[in-house]
Amino acid sequence: MRANVPQNFPMEPFTWMGAPAQRATGGTVCATHATVESGTRATPVGHPLDGELNGAKVERGHLVAARLHGTNLVDNIVTQYRTVNRSDVKIVENAVAKMFDNNPAGVSVLYKVWVQYPSPTAAMPAWIFIDAVRSIGFTCSAEIQNTTTGNATKTRC
Repeated sequence: MRANVPQNFPMEPFTWMGAPAQRATGGTVCATHATVESGTRATPVGHPLDGELNGAKVERGHLVAARLHGTNLVDNIVTQYRTVNRSDVKIVENAVAKMFDNNPAGVSVLYKVWVQYPSPTAAMPAWIFIDAVRSIGFTCSAEIQNTTTGNATKTRC
């Protein structure tokens, strides 16, 4: 695997509102440094145009974090509740990005993320799983439920 080049898992075919569609499933990257997001995120199938689902704010969230070289392509974007994207997922992403701070050159982090959908016809994942392993001995794993209020217990790395 080339450094800082994410590999997203194949899109999963499913049926959305009676029509064939595809949904993102996960990805991995071996990152050697953090970066910044640029560009516009793709819109996954089923993402509400107004950014709300049953009165709760939702966002187009990255699977492989943008700061870890994740793309804005649809195979890397899923609908996440805003509280999950900006709190639960962000906590883990911040911890992984800090793995590069004050570390000697040559440090890398293997970052893997995958999702679980609640049904064969769901457009939004119910769970987000993240594993990160630093080349010089640090690991972080998170199981994040994609709920309107976020997770009561936050995973800290």
